[in-house]
Amino acid sequence: MMPLTHRLIAAAALVLVAAHRTSAQLPGCSPMPPGSGRAGPAFTFNKVQADVIHAVGTGTMAVGANATIIINERDLMLVDAGLSPAAMCVLFEELKPITTKPLRSVVVTHFHFDHAHGSQVFGPDVEIIGSSFTRAQLAMGNSVRGRGYEAFIKSLPGQVAAAKAARDTITDAKRKDAANARINLLEQEILADAAVIPTPPTLTLDDHLTLYRGGREIQLRFIGRAHTGGDVVVVLPKERIVVTGDMMTFGVPFMGDGFIDEWPATLERLKALSFDMVLPGHGPAFKERERIDWLQVYFRDLGPKIKALHDAKVTSADAAKQIDMRSHVAHFPNLTAVGVDPNAVARAYELLDAKP
Repeated sequence: MMPLTHRLIAAAALVLVAAHRTSAQLPGCSPMPPGSGRAGPAFTFNKVQADVIHAVGTGTMAVGANATIIINERDLMLVDAGLSPAAMCVLFEELKPITTKPLRSVVVTHFHFDHAHGSQVFGPDVEIIGSSFTRAQLAMGNSVRGRGYEAFIKSLPGQVAAAKAARDTITDAKRKDAANARINLLEQEILADAAVIPTPPTLTLDDHLTLYRGGREIQLRFIGRAHTGGDVVVVLPKERIVVTGDMMTFGVPFMGDGFIDEWPATLERLKALSFDMVLPGHGPAFKERERIDWLQVYFRDLGPKIKALHDAKVTSADAAKQIDMRSHVAHFPNLTAVGVDPNAVARAYELLDAKP
């Protein structure tokens, strides 16, 4: 038997190795998953505070939603796990120059594929946290079907075919190179998606959960239905930061699984929290709290317009073509034409039809 002194030294060495294991050495990242190819850095790491990073995709590969990395005294917390195993592995590979602390917990703000499908790369020592609703949706396979998945993932082969057909008509060399880069990005996304095994949270909450990591308090809250039935926001009270997932984005969020009639009230509860900066699931971080007001006004205008057309027996597809939200263009510059996302109207009709 090994002498006691040697055993103690060996045990200490193992602890030291574990403590210094880089966050990039995730169990599901060796070898790198399919779809990891890219023409340059995939993420821009925006340091909103010295120990809070908002990671935003650069466009060189499909990564899905923004991610937030919270650097604690001894470990890391990640908020949202991206589009695929490839996206997560690349994120942590590119994070290595910034920190080598180990990842210990991941918060999945909601069940959509672009926020949750990288979770399978984390080992058993990483707690995946989400709402009970999010766990149920992922466990039932609802992240690989539905309006969002159909629109953004199932459409990829058709996008590739159309992009190749368009490329073949191009004669300018630079434009053809750009078209080939676009085709490669789409093909890499198809490979990345094919490797996904939806992985539900291992720890759930129904209302709130408070974690302490060294001297940092991290609040996880469900404050009402909005983008989905189980959105979780992450609040850092000392830092006065809130991470919102897609409950609050820089522009108009996807509404295909949302609760348009309840969303404004949920945003009112968001405004009651203590924060100076919002880290959204899509788009840049922002401090302008009035953006929340703008989105509330948008929903309060959109909802009655949809209901009027629903009550008039207009089909959801035709209603989507008729609704005019251009009065909000000052706050949402993309609203330059008549018509709204048909996924939003189809979802609103679904909820209206379900009412007694």
